[in-house]
Amino acid sequence: MKKTLHLFILIIIYLLCGARNCSEGDLKDGNEKNLITASKDSLKKVIEIDIPDTELLKTHEQMAKQKLLDFADYMKIVSDTTLDTRFRQQAADMARKLFISGKIAFRKWDTFNKSSKNCTLNQLLAKNLKEGSSHYIQFEGIDIVKPLSQTNDSAYIGRLSVYRIILSFDKQLDRRNSSEKIFVDFHLQKKAKSFGKDRVKVWEVYLGEIN
Repeated sequence: MKKTLHLFILIIIYLLCGARNCSEGDLKDGNEKNLITASKDSLKKVIEIDIPDTELLKTHEQMAKQKLLDFADYMKIVSDTTLDTRFRQQAADMARKLFISGKIAFRKWDTFNKSSKNCTLNQLLAKNLKEGSSHYIQFEGIDIVKPLSQTNDSAYIGRLSVYRIILSFDKQLDRRNSSEKIFVDFHLQKKAKSFGKDRVKVWEVYLGEIN
């Protein structure tokens, strides 16, 4: 909690400076200049963590859970042909960004649609954008079955379990399938991000294969 508050304060100071278009010539007060410089350096140190501690790993595990729920929401939009095509395309783009790659495998996604078995994320999104679907997926009871563990200097991997329920868009119909337990890999990787004029490496969590 203290780390989060510290990070929030540093970000506010840095953003306030950016909002005022501060430059070295504009800063009349040397103390203010030093504060902004120190805050920027401190923020970079907080963001650029070489090895995440237990608290940070647990935070990213919770973020992976949320991203899985977000994915189900995006896929519901993508699959609904009553919605505007541009809106569905935007949802597909957002869904793709949740995953480590568009080529990851979906071995257990939709048991009612044979073409959705053993497909890639890109193939699933393309098919549902083109054809839509009569049903959508809802997740319940997400658990962490394998906490994040380090695979190399810039990567961790974990696994979630979740109950998948298939629901019809037709509200008059009940659930089309009893809940089935599936497993979802998730990855924590270091990625280069823009930070003002600089590039910094930060830890980001992504979803992986669904089995």
